[in-house]
Parts: sequence; C-alpha cells; structure tokens
Amino acid sequence: MTSSRALIALLLVLFSPQVLLAFHIVNGTQVDIRNRPYQVSVQTYPGTADAEFYGGGSIIGPNWVLTAAHLFRGFVRLSWIGVRVGSSYDYQGGTVIDVAGMTIHPRYNRRNKDFDFALLRLTRPYTVDPIARPITMVATGAADVADGTVCTVSGWGDTLGTADWDHLRVLDVPIVNHDLCRENYAESRLTITKNMLCAGYDEGLRDACTGDSGGPLVCNGLLVGVVSWGKGCAQPDYYGVYADVEKARDWIKNKTGI
Repeated sequence: MTSSRALIALLLVLFSPQVLLAFHIVNGTQVDIRNRPYQVSVQTYPGTADAEFYGGGSIIGPNWVLTAAHLFRGFVRLSWIGVRVGSSYDYQGGTVIDVAGMTIHPRYNRRNKDFDFALLRLTRPYTVDPIARPITMVATGAADVADGTVCTVSGWGDTLGTADWDHLRVLDVPIVNHDLCRENYAESRLTITKNMLCAGYDEGLRDACTGDSGGPLVCNGLLVGVVSWGKGCAQPDYYGVYADVEKARDWIKNKTGI
C-alpha cells in the first residue's frame, strides 16, 4: 500500500506541467471524523483489494461532494470512483458510496489550475452513514476572508515523515495576503489568479501536501477553499494554494441547487 502511494505521488510530479499537485498534512494533528464529519476520502476501486486513495473532498449536500478537478485529469473512469464517508481512516470504516456522475468546472484550466473544482454526484445520500454530515459553503458575494484569519485544512496526505498517513489529520493555517502570495509565486513563474486563496506560514514547515488535494479549507465554520496545489510542501514563502469556493458558488448552485 505504501509503495503504491509513493508511485502515485511520483507520477503526479512527473506529469504535472507546473508543480506537485496533490497535498498531505505536514505537522498537523490527528482528528476524529466526528469533528470533521463532512470530510470524505475519494478512492478508486473502493472496498476492493485494488483500492487506492486518490484525494479528499467535502460533503455539501445529500448526494454531492465538492473536490478538485485536477484529480480526474484524463485517466479515471467514473465507474472506478467511490467515496468513503464517516471514517477517520482512508482505507477502512465508515461507508463507501459509488459515484453516479461527475462535473468539472467549465472554466477549469489544466495548466494553471484556475477554477480547480469538480462535483461528484453520489448514488446514495450521505445519510446512509450515521456520522457523515454536510458543511455549509461560503455565500455568493461574501467578502474575502481577512488576511491572518486562522482556518483549518484536513486530509490523509503525505506527512513528509512527521506522522502516519492513514489517520485523518488537521492543521491550522492563516490566510495569506493575496498580493504577497502572488508575488512570491511569480518568482518561480507560477500564477496565482483572483480565483485562488493562499494559506500557510512564511517559514513553511506546516502545510498540506501530496494526497490532500480536493479536501476542505474551512474558515469560521464555512467551506471557503478546496486544496489545489503548491510548490512542493511546507517550503518557506510558498504557501498552500486553494480554489476559492466563493468564485464558484453560482456554478455549484446551478448544478446542485445548494
């Protein structure tokens, strides 16, 4: 299992045009799913011996999960995908629900990861699991989250050796000034658009990392971001980059009614 994950992480690096795209929590803490009941694990061939962890996502409605578009770039069939809800572990517990449909944001840009959103429509409502619950999204037209606001990111991703991967972990990260983040990434010729949020620490050390992609960034109890990309993991002056949920709210409402 560990070797398979390592191979997936390597392939993501080799075939990304810019950066390592998936994320894992570095220097976070373990958390019980009851404290993050909206968190899901997106998997291929779930519930079988061939199951592979793919990334994270958030329950936003009875049959809907919001995740990242880049997880599904060209080599995943819908029949392969399922989500595990209601479990603190990526490969066991909770309830596995198949995916009936997937919608990628029409403005998703594969090169710079602008509008990095995907919606998964589940074959059964999350209520089949006693723990799973949805999270409320930021409202359309809401003001930007203030710089310095401490938010949380969670997932089952790579910890860079700071802890085991299999248990859900959470990390507090402050929102970073958009202009500062854009300027820092511009030095590496990477683009931060107006549809992205940045969160993290100047010194690095704590961050999302390989495998957390698609997971939630939650501020003041609201889903405001989707884990998207970054330059490596936990590097000084290169913050985690998140798709800004507010910028996609009209599209989400149109597709889901939520």
